[in-house]
Amino acid sequence: MVGVVPGEGRVLCLLPEPITVEDLPEILRPYHSGLYKPAVSFFNTSLAQYVETAWRWHAALQILRQIEEPAPTAAEAELVQHSDRLYACLDLVVNVVKRVDLAADAESQPSVWTELIRENSV
Repeated sequence: MVGVVPGEGRVLCLLPEPITVEDLPEILRPYHSGLYKPAVSFFNTSLAQYVETAWRWHAALQILRQIEEPAPTAAEAELVQHSDRLYACLDLVVNVVKRVDLAADAESQPSVWTELIRENSV
């Protein structure tokens, strides 16, 4: 869920409760020890910046989904080239997010957008 802080305008991601390693299937827990995602996370400084970022991400996602993935039996060089191309595109989108809202790049409150873009792109 997404919410706006009244009087401030900050846009936040709201979860019913924090996500921890205990929420993962048992087989994945060793790979994510110490996982903790708070119930409230920063999206954008303002609703206008949130909307600007959201429509750009929506448009970028349509393009990213058109990048054809090589067959699992493809040569390693082709798989690496595909991965490099995909992550270069994702970096471009993350950089746009940071330009739309300078606070999205802050160490103290990283934006949910960065995680959303890098981890849920295709």
